Amino acid sequence: KTPKINKELPHYLSLKEVEDILRLPKGNDEKSIREKLILELFYATGVRISELVSIRFSDIRLEEGVIYVMGKGNKERIVMMGGYAQTTLRDYQKLLYDRQMIDPENYLFPSLRRNSRNGHIAVKTVFNIVKKYLQQVSDNEKLSPHSLRHTFATHMLNNGADLMAIKDLLGHSSLSTTQVYTHLQPEKLKKIHK
Repeated sequence: KTPKINKELPHYLSLKEVEDILRLPKGNDEKSIREKLILELFYATGVRISELVSIRFSDIRLEEGVIYVMGKGNKERIVMMGGYAQTTLRDYQKLLYDRQMIDPENYLFPSLRRNSRNGHIAVKTVFNIVKKYLQQVSDNEKLSPHSLRHTFATHMLNNGADLMAIKDLLGHSSLSTTQVYTHLQPEKLKKIHK
């Protein structure tokens, strides 16, 4: 048998750091609203970076507050959006609508390259956008866009969400993958035990 290597616990943000990061993108221009929406969607939905860049307008049900995402292994799942994310999404859609860039098959985040009309924004571009804001709210160099996914799951668990529900929202196929978040909360476990 191969020795079991202890997995490193996921890095995540505190509630204050999340509040700070979501306030950082300022302005009403397309770049600011796009960056705010990227941060909002990561925290509100817990999507992976590959899932975020692949969202098309046809995947969004704004009136229901849900987005259909294609996860690992081509598994489709539904993620929920909070009120702030919905408001930012409406503002962003209006900007794209004014530029006649809304079509059901268009990506929510189109490529920023001038010569690429049908592609989505690059994963590396989204990574750099999120990393820029993370560095402004935390000194932890290990934080990444995936940390916002961990933050989503940790904050859901802290606020009483069922582990099975979190598993489904994250698109995990196994509960053991989701269980890593239970190790982060010894104080909460002590309270439950009492």
